[in-house]
Amino acid sequence: MLLLNEKQARTLDQLRRIPVPEARPWGGTGECTWQPVQHGVLVDTLLGEVRRAGLRCKSTAWAVNDAETDLFGCVVFAPDAKRPAPDGTVFSLALRHSNAGRYAMAFGFGAQVVVCTNGVLAAEHFVTKKHTKGVRLDAEIRTGLERFLDNTQQISDFIAGLRQTKLSPRAADRLLVKAGRDKVVPWSHLGKVDALWQNNPQGAFRPRNAWSLYNCFTEVMKSRSAARQFSTLSGLGRLFENDRGPVRPA
Repeated sequence: MLLLNEKQARTLDQLRRIPVPEARPWGGTGECTWQPVQHGVLVDTLLGEVRRAGLRCKSTAWAVNDAETDLFGCVVFAPDAKRPAPDGTVFSLALRHSNAGRYAMAFGFGAQVVVCTNGVLAAEHFVTKKHTKGVRLDAEIRTGLERFLDNTQQISDFIAGLRQTKLSPRAADRLLVKAGRDKVVPWSHLGKVDALWQNNPQGAFRPRNAWSLYNCFTEVMKSRSAARQFSTLSGLGRLFENDRGPVRPA
């Protein structure tokens, strides 16, 4: 779901050895309410709750920023006959976590395209939690996994809706412009997205539907940092979905 920088990749054992920064004031109160969470502890807790939920991991990947204060991760779940993922995809989870207070802990649930590892995050499956005193990792992660298990059909419906939504050239152009105006993707990257959409170098981008255009966006965003990929995937979910479901060409 996230393409992580190999230079910043870490094994679970390496994450366990990263020191925890001191608690810091948060919210202008002067009190040390921001509670750092050791990266290895977070990942161990996450994987423990995944096993508790009866899910199996197909693969995991972890990375940190240069200062090792921020953690990014991706868990790809093994296929499950009880919860079949859409054709060509597997369900997955993305993690973002900062001990520097840049943002709250976030878990995004969605699906990953098997062939090209492009990711899909449905915005309504985001679970965020500030690192304040009293936060219970196991409870927060368990709640998020329960929401994921209850809503796998919504993720499947989201992808199915994109595949069924035919896009005219005018409708595709409108989505590209809106992505720039809504700051989902930098204007400087939209030319690359448009080039993939127009030139169709791979079969994944060939059908003239919203799913192809979505994958053009995620393919281009692979070159950005994990933090940017995470926020972009969230924004793409909002871009391609409105109150009635995936956008329809007018």
